[in-house]
Amino acid sequence: MLLRMGALGCRLALAGVLLSGVLHAENALADAVPPAPWCLPGEVSYSSHHGGGCMVAAPKDCDPGYRGHLGGFCALEACTSDQSCLAGQECLYVDACAEERELIWNGASWTAHTPGYSRSPLPPAPGPPPKAWVRLNICGQDGACVAPRECRATKLCYPTGAVGKTKAKVAKTRAVAEVLPEGVLAESHLFPDWSDPALTLTRSKQRSPTCARGCSVASSSDVASWLALPALACTALWQRRRRFNVAGAVRRSRTGSLRRP
Repeated sequence: MLLRMGALGCRLALAGVLLSGVLHAENALADAVPPAPWCLPGEVSYSSHHGGGCMVAAPKDCDPGYRGHLGGFCALEACTSDQSCLAGQECLYVDACAEERELIWNGASWTAHTPGYSRSPLPPAPGPPPKAWVRLNICGQDGACVAPRECRATKLCYPTGAVGKTKAKVAKTRAVAEVLPEGVLAESHLFPDWSDPALTLTRSKQRSPTCARGCSVASSSDVASWLALPALACTALWQRRRRFNVAGAVRRSRTGSLRRP
């Protein structure tokens, strides 16, 4: 009886260990980040716990004062000092066309950006949304700034070699410091989210999916060339297997003829 109980206990213990291993493996797989997917030329892959996908690569030919971002668009590049800019750029005061808008509460401060993904609800706003001058584009360089919009000096990363060569008004200092509304932590919060068309009235720096200048979407010829690679590989494998089958059939026929009486 004790022997049977001991054997049963060992089996139960082994089953518990196996079940624990399976649960641990499932938890590990749940926490694991899936591999990045295959993307077309001109796209970059990304992966996270929420899945993966492909995005249009950041443009590399943005106009002065702008920087390329994933998704295929250029946005004004705010800065606080020269150290926050790329090589060959300075943090200068550039007249930017601004429009007075209501700001959005992101849980910590007022900003022109929509809040990102959050598992928990945001803390309540301290009051009604204030208004501020949200920067949209560069005066002169991107065209006229039509009223009720205003040109306001804004710190932007600007190429040193482009100063004086564009229609932008660029200066080292600002005559009058801008007073930020209460709850706005930094002037960089007055830049909208260019990837969201619902927040901006100007899309002059948006890279169109129809491949305007600087577009990063793959052309039809590129797509066709990439789609042709698997077809060529499958054709080569099929031909190789066919030659192998023919050679095998020849060997079997010769062997059968030799064995005949």
